Amino acid sequence: MPLHPVLVHFPIACAAVAGLFQLLAVIFRRPSLTLPAVLTLGLGAIMGLAAAVTGTAQEEVVGQLPGIHDSLELHETLGNITTWLMGLGSLVFIYLHLKGKLHPWVFLLALIALATLVQVTGHYGGILVYQFGAGVNLPGEVNSINALP
Repeated sequence: MPLHPVLVHFPIACAAVAGLFQLLAVIFRRPSLTLPAVLTLGLGAIMGLAAAVTGTAQEEVVGQLPGIHDSLELHETLGNITTWLMGLGSLVFIYLHLKGKLHPWVFLLALIALATLVQVTGHYGGILVYQFGAGVNLPGEVNSINALP
């Protein structure tokens, strides 16, 4: 079983939860909620890196599916951009938070943009699965359900 489909849900959830923490921090004027937002984003960046590595490892096999190349390349490009932005953004936001210079609204808007990018990347990953069957029936693999007598 490929690990990429298991791992990709962590950065998706972390981006959404980080945004929720920061939204609550802004709405209720609770700066103490910004630290969980920053840390959750950092965790999402680490898991995003793991998802990117496992996705790259799976690319050679999945890339053999007919007609998948362009969609796979788009998903890979978006995934790489997302991974880099989450990683670098996490480092910048952690630094700014520690220095007391992280503006709550700017951070919230950045998290909304980042969560949107994560969702778009995930959408294109879903197209790979539902339109092309990526990771479902890989070339050369036997589907254990269909193999039952």
